[in-house]
Amino acid sequence: MNSNLSSHEVAVQTKHFPECKGVEPGPDLVFVYPSELASDAVSIANTLQSAILYLKEITGKDPTQELRSRVVIGYNRQCNDPTWSSREGNRIRLPWEKYLNKAKEPLDICSHELVHPFFFVSPLHEINEFWGEGFCDFLRGPLKNFMGLDGKEWWQRKIKEAKNNKQDKGGNAAGQLILRACEWSGGATDTHQLIDNKSAIRDVVKRLFERYRDHPMSEEFTPTEWITAQERKYHKGPFRTFGEDD
Repeated sequence: MNSNLSSHEVAVQTKHFPECKGVEPGPDLVFVYPSELASDAVSIANTLQSAILYLKEITGKDPTQELRSRVVIGYNRQCNDPTWSSREGNRIRLPWEKYLNKAKEPLDICSHELVHPFFFVSPLHEINEFWGEGFCDFLRGPLKNFMGLDGKEWWQRKIKEAKNNKQDKGGNAAGQLILRACEWSGGATDTHQLIDNKSAIRDVVKRLFERYRDHPMSEEFTPTEWITAQERKYHKGPFRTFGEDD
């Protein structure tokens, strides 16, 4: 892997990951890590890089090119929740205590966070911005499977949350997308087959991009209370004012 970092990447590392002195760069990412992960850093970075290539294939998007930056992934002692941010330099910040030296980490949490930049550069983001958590949780299933984790159990959990109308940020959104994906894939009810079918997942994502690039998802799916509140507040989705953001 190329060990050279841009001045932007160095600045992100210095500001957000001051205790991560190890660096393992790849074509689309820079994994910065503390000494505790030194023996596993290459393997982790390679798996995350492969995951990004998988997401490029199924979404047809390339956030590295569109954001003009590799995603910088690292640990931070001060943050409480994992986050991706474009405003803070295309970085994924992982809470130190929650995800350092934990089983399946940081791969498991990155199976969600890595999807965020792909959603950000997708046609959905403009008016369906607040469906992003659900979209990331939807693709987290096949991405977990690709990374050797249990994506099938994840999808089943999300379907159950949809049926129970769970009301957090992502809430019921991912489950609704999974059920719609099954419907679009010939009415298939076997999510175990669908989740492993890269071609079918790619077709579903393409259809989502085409159908909802200018059409509010909240008119065809059931938004959580959080999504509705955010769409009202920021004039997104069905509450978008004509001409705004054009």
